[in-house]
Amino acid sequence: DEKTRAKKWNEESAPMMKDLAARFNALPDFTSDAIEACFKGYLAEKELGFGKVGPSFRLAVTGKGMGPSMFTICAVLGKDEVLARISKAIEVLG
Repeated sequence: DEKTRAKKWNEESAPMMKDLAARFNALPDFTSDAIEACFKGYLAEKELGFGKVGPSFRLAVTGKGMGPSMFTICAVLGKDEVLARISKAIEVLG
């Protein structure tokens, strides 16, 4: 989604996605609840609002700016696919 990319992906996005990917990779259970807790823990630790990270995360995983719960989407896709998509987004979007 070019509109979301232009608006929400910036020089801070790739490092944030790398941090999130590392945290997601360490999750023993890749469930919607575990992913959400991990994501919210990251936001709290870094003192970031959802709007600073959420749109980049959604864009990296789905390629879209809107949609259903990201945590449910990630659980359905599975850890390997989510990590691959984040990695690809970092590679393509910078």
